[in-house]
Amino acid sequence: MRDEIVIECEGDYIHVRQSGRDSYEISLDLWRRVVAACEEHQCFNVLGENFSTESVSMMDAYDHDKIFARAGVTLRHRIAWVHHDPGTIEPTRFIETVLRNRGMVNGYLFATVEEAKRWLLGEGGE
Repeated sequence: MRDEIVIECEGDYIHVRQSGRDSYEISLDLWRRVVAACEEHQCFNVLGENFSTESVSMMDAYDHDKIFARAGVTLRHRIAWVHHDPGTIEPTRFIETVLRNRGMVNGYLFATVEEAKRWLLGEGGE
């Protein structure tokens, strides 16, 4: 699987698709690009899909508060994230926990794109 980050505005949300490796540097690049797309389109709903088969290290997962701060992610960004490879989801769950415990994320990890969209676009859920 090649490393790829695709970011597109879908009208009501910014759609992010990531595949390939993951690391602190890759995550920082991804979130800087997401923040720039949000600003450009004045759209702060983010639907992310991760297709990576390689997990981010636990230290890089723990450092996502620094990544979000450096990239400019704020509570204004509403993030619905879907991790498609169940074998690598634990570090992503850990990232969600770290960011939520530190009050740094307005978002959740979802099992499916449909659930993520429903929450993101306010069609039920939390």
